Amino acid sequence: MRIIYVLVYRMTNRPYASDSRILPALCLAIVAFCLPLSAPAQSPNAPPPSSPAQNLPRSTRSLEAIAREYFEAHANQDVAQEEITAHIRSLRPDAQDPWRTVRKLYQDGYLIKVRKGVYRREPGHQGQAADEHFTEAVRKQIYERDHFHCIVCGNGPHNGHELHADHIKPRQLGGLSTPENGQTLCSECNLLKKTYGIYDFYAHLVVRLEEKARAAKDAKHI
Repeated sequence: MRIIYVLVYRMTNRPYASDSRILPALCLAIVAFCLPLSAPAQSPNAPPPSSPAQNLPRSTRSLEAIAREYFEAHANQDVAQEEITAHIRSLRPDAQDPWRTVRKLYQDGYLIKVRKGVYRREPGHQGQAADEHFTEAVRKQIYERDHFHCIVCGNGPHNGHELHADHIKPRQLGGLSTPENGQTLCSECNLLKKTYGIYDFYAHLVVRLEEKARAAKDAKHI
């Protein structure tokens, strides 16, 4: 393009320049103006440009290992979920759902849930995993406490109904498999709870208890 500019200058600044020379010079000038500026050639051996994400520090450790290290370094401190997930993402920008890792550590009994979205690690603490089932000893203790009767309808082995040890607070919501969190339900009532959900089920329970009290003429509980 520089050569074109030089030619235009020489053609238009000579003393004998005429209209026949000015017209081609103008054409060259228009062509030079319309030509795009080309980027400098890149060496074939030059590395490709890196994106900002590629420049972030990366770790090859698992998300759980990173979370455990952080909680051990902040033992006996309340750690917000946003804080730990931000730390995980700073080391593993490719992490999709780091909050699931924190929830799993809680469900495995490694963390203590202070309140919603806040967890704490106390060295030596190992709570019961939230997804554990009732042991045979705990199941028997629940049945004996409830006198081998469904707490909703009163059915049980005495009239041919199968009993189940049910979690009052579901395991997926952090309920533990302890006698205090257990109740005796028959197969029918256990199915009703799964069908209607916790709140609707207990609404049905209240209605049934009221009907039972009226049938027994129990004025104290009507």
